[in-house]
Amino acid sequence: MSRPINRPIEARNAEIVIERLGARGDGIGQLGGIPVFVPLTLPGERVLARIEGKRGDGLTASVLEWLLQDPARAKPPCRHFGVCGGCAAQHMNDKLYVAWKRGIAAEALSRVGVPEERIAPLMRVSAHTRRRASFAFRRTRDGVLLGFNARASHQLVDVGECPLLHPDLESALPGLRLALNGVLTGDAQGDIALQLTESGLDALITCDLTLDLFKREKLAVMTEQANLARISWRRHEDDDPEPVSERHAPIVTLGGVAVHLPPGVFLQPSREGEAAITAQVMAGLAGLDGPVADLYAGVGSFSLPLAACHPVHAVDGHAQAVAALKQAGDRIALGRLTTERRDLSKRPLLVHELKKFSGVVIDPPRAGAREQVTELAMAATVQKTVMVSCNPATMARDLSILINKGWRLDSVVPIDQFLWTPHLELTAILHQTIKKS
Repeated sequence: MSRPINRPIEARNAEIVIERLGARGDGIGQLGGIPVFVPLTLPGERVLARIEGKRGDGLTASVLEWLLQDPARAKPPCRHFGVCGGCAAQHMNDKLYVAWKRGIAAEALSRVGVPEERIAPLMRVSAHTRRRASFAFRRTRDGVLLGFNARASHQLVDVGECPLLHPDLESALPGLRLALNGVLTGDAQGDIALQLTESGLDALITCDLTLDLFKREKLAVMTEQANLARISWRRHEDDDPEPVSERHAPIVTLGGVAVHLPPGVFLQPSREGEAAITAQVMAGLAGLDGPVADLYAGVGSFSLPLAACHPVHAVDGHAQAVAALKQAGDRIALGRLTTERRDLSKRPLLVHELKKFSGVVIDPPRAGAREQVTELAMAATVQKTVMVSCNPATMARDLSILINKGWRLDSVVPIDQFLWTPHLELTAILHQTIKKS
């Protein structure tokens, strides 16, 4: 175990041999028994590195010179790789990449006693399939910069293309730059979240500017110029988005049902990934006779497909998402889908409320669902549970709560929706083994 670093770090050069990959994709070596994290390096490589800072009980460094480079190192598919902070692993060859990505799940789950053999092979989505992304922007004298933050920096990398993005998102970037330049004033900066729907691109701008009539007219023009379905605006991250200009109502089809999307609601990053997760959810609850609960349901990515086989009660804390799901649910068989607005982190469904369900799906935010899982662990009538998470660490914590109360873990499937990044989606299927009084 490395010793804590309490003294200031003096920048210096050091020769580092890379021994392994870390969870963030950095190569890790040693300097005097202290871990050194060196981005863009691979195991077996030897580098002259500049020691620059601290990370936890280790040091951070950047490569000055490669003294020995892995001949199997991959050629990055993106010209921005290494500068843009969006991707961490484009330099890994395919075999190494798959082992590293699956290893993120294995390491997190091993901490709660889940053996690696219980983890399925990595499922992967294709490049150029990501249908939603958030871009930073900043107005300058020369126009608008639009892209992603540089690695470990607030500097903005003006992105011309991105191999992650669906072609419809990628091709929209030049028009968005021009259109934003006509709306923004001064040195305004912010974020624009784009989401591809069946009606076109839905844009949500977060920028601390007051919208006067002139800016609203400019946004209406921007909707036309950039060929957007809708533009919404908010000044701060916690504000409710205001739809400003709409040419077409943004729609997605979930389980064969059209859903009208409110601004800013969550969708899975890709259709391919959504289909893979939904298949796991459907398989995990197959064979149940009674109703099921979909907790943190959003706009119904799982609720609507499940409603074809089970009565479903969908719960989420986002008022607009619940309203959109209810509207969609009202178009299918009466009573097949019910909805409830409820903040499950503060008011989880209690044991007696869970008695009516034979199965439960839980797809919480990155913080996990400790409170809800604690109640579920004691719900005797729930036969099966499917957990979905984009955070292996909190997934492991929540699984341990169920396993310690007698639930059996049937499978864990890692799904790589976030190519070349440390982010990983997991699904887990569990069933009851102990009847609780």
